[in-house]
Amino acid sequence: MMKDAETGRAEVQRRLNEYVEHLETIARVFNDHARGLGLGVRLAAQGAIQAVRNGTGLTRAMRFCDRPDDSGVLHDAQLMTALNCIGELLTSPQHNGLVLGAMQSGKTTTSLALQFAGPMVYLLTGRCLYPVYLITSHTSQEDQTKIEIARFLDFYGELSVEVDDEHH
Repeated sequence: MMKDAETGRAEVQRRLNEYVEHLETIARVFNDHARGLGLGVRLAAQGAIQAVRNGTGLTRAMRFCDRPDDSGVLHDAQLMTALNCIGELLTSPQHNGLVLGAMQSGKTTTSLALQFAGPMVYLLTGRCLYPVYLITSHTSQEDQTKIEIARFLDFYGELSVEVDDEHH
């Protein structure tokens, strides 16, 4: 019985570490790419990671580890594409952008990552920016998009965008 409890604790810890490592990777990719683009911001994951470690973020971590697929999960290329788009918004504020791509190419999560544009533009310019997300009127696509938005906000809602040390 004691061995089962130890095994269970070890499995929970492994899963928590999986989520923490994902958050650390997302923050590293964001920060490296934002620095390379000269965006003047960084992504702080410490609060989200601390929540997992102190127990208040356990549900979020378990939902991340138990997800049936990668819907709403950020990948490096999607995040970097979103940051490239945000860089364009900052340097050409009079232009609008549109994320286009083939089916199942990652455009939904790339578009969701544009949620970072709001706090980034506000912190750097004081302007309020409201990303608009347009989808087709197909019920199945709307349902899938709602799932992805909910997961994205659940997985990354505790991350914070901050002005980097060079731009304070």
